Formats: sequence, structure tokens, C-alpha cells
Amino acid sequence: MEAGAELAARLEAYLNDLAAVYARWSTWLSESELAAVRHDTQRLQGLAPVADALFGELRQMLGARQRLLDEARQQGSAAADLGGLVPLLPPGQASGLRQRLSEARLQMASLRQLHVAAWVLLSQALQYYSESLNLMTIGNQPHVYQSTPHADTAGGKLLDASL
Repeated sequence: MEAGAELAARLEAYLNDLAAVYARWSTWLSESELAAVRHDTQRLQGLAPVADALFGELRQMLGARQRLLDEARQQGSAAADLGGLVPLLPPGQASGLRQRLSEARLQMASLRQLHVAAWVLLSQALQYYSESLNLMTIGNQPHVYQSTPHADTAGGKLLDASL
């Protein structure tokens, strides 16, 4: 029973640390999006070291997770994930940790959605800036499929003009 209580305490500490990393990561994503929308390149550059630190924290969290699973396996309680450890805990602690694990899963799903939204925003901004730079440097060029005086109008119009 003592090993179960110790495992519950370590799992609780891990989930607390994970929640803190989630809060910092979601704040970083929100600040990055805001800086991108405001075209604040200095702020975006200032956020880069924060991202490196967050990646380091995530690597540590993955290591801590693996250590929890390895120690449980050494004690004869093999589990593929942290949710598999919950049935091995004392009944009073298992229900609370089951709820915390469910919350952690929801937080990670939310973080994935924030990442997708940030990626879409930044990729669209990059495309806009690239097209703006091309327009300023090259000027307005006709589309590849636009009719020109020497263009074949008998069906070859859809063939890429650069071929």
C-alpha cells in the first residue's frame, strides 16, 4: 500500500508540473499570435528563447513520465501510459487522479488546437509578406494561364507557360 501512496504522490506532482507547463505554453502561443497580428517582429524575436526553454521543460516532462512508467514496471505494475497506473493506486486517490488525468488530456488537446491556429496564422502571414515582397521587387506579372498575343488558343492554354 505504501508504494501505491508514493506513486500517487509522484503522479500528482507530475500532473501539477504538467499543468504549469501548459499554462506557460498557452501564454507563449497567445503572445506569439498577438505579436504576429501586430507585426511586432521584436516581440517575436524576444519570444524565441522562451520557446527554447519551454521545449526543454517538455523534454524534462517526457523524461519524468518515462521514469514514472519505468519505476512502476520495476515494481511489477506495467502500464503503457499514466492512465494505466491509476487502477494500481489506493481507491481514495485513484478517483482524484483519474479526474486530473482527464483534465490534462483536455489541456493537451487545447494546446494542439492553439498550435494549429498559430501555424495557420503564421503561414498565412508569411505568404502575405512573400507575395508583397514579390510585388514590390518584380511588379505585377501576368498569370501563367493568361492569354497573350502568342499564346496557343486551341487547347494548349492550360499547359504551364514555363514549359
